[in-house]
Amino acid sequence: GLHERIAIQLASQKEIPVCLVQHGLNYDTKMAYDMNVAQGALPMKSDHYLCWGKINEDYCKELSIKSEKIHVVGSPVFDKVKFDEQNFSKNDCVLLATAAPTKEDSSDLTVEIIEKYMNSIKKICQLVTKYNKKLIIKIHPSPDELDPSYIAKQINPEIKVIKEGNISPLIQSCDLMIVIDFTSPILDAHILQKPVMSLSVKDNGWGVPTALKNNSCLVTDLEKLENDLKSVLNNERVRNQLIINGIQSSKEYLSYQNNGSKELIKFLEKLVH
Repeated sequence: GLHERIAIQLASQKEIPVCLVQHGLNYDTKMAYDMNVAQGALPMKSDHYLCWGKINEDYCKELSIKSEKIHVVGSPVFDKVKFDEQNFSKNDCVLLATAAPTKEDSSDLTVEIIEKYMNSIKKICQLVTKYNKKLIIKIHPSPDELDPSYIAKQINPEIKVIKEGNISPLIQSCDLMIVIDFTSPILDAHILQKPVMSLSVKDNGWGVPTALKNNSCLVTDLEKLENDLKSVLNNERVRNQLIINGIQSSKEYLSYQNNGSKELIKFLEKLVH
């Protein structure tokens, strides 16, 4: 953002080291390079890049970012996100984590993409209701996020739409999480040992990120959605394999699980002394 760019420039003038902290799952592809630079996800003007784990570390090295700038420290954000076997229970609840078309990406603003997004929400609401599962929709907290409440309530007035708050407790209490395309809560779900489905809505030209090609998510589309949903809900083998793959994926995406704060402090202390 503007304020960050100003702060980086002032810090550079005063020879104060600048650290960029990874703040979400990235499209770790060469096709997404320009987008990642534009969104401030790569350390182009920072002295140090504090990334979550091996996947982002490897991505930066593939982009020829100097290895001495890259530091794997985990993430304090996930320190309290952990699988609780004692309180693990089935709730017959499906969580839909949505990230609607955004103003930042011009391709999102086409009528075709917005209609496809709305149709995806509608289809998920219809199918989850058909299989007698409760549905909770958690929308991205962005102020200009499209609100799918009117679509959901027309299909089933019992569907809950939540706009604010931490998504982790919702994931903890669900049996399955569905995401639209690619979003950071995938990592939360993998840590919490929940199966994840990703419904493809758009091709933004950024390629396929690791989490959508390492078998940790069941990637589907509108045509295959009903069969895939039925499979995950009713087939224990499919569910368990997704969970196992998700746990492995989370270890590659996030090092120092539940200890990110300590690693971050350790790095910063070493940096200033």
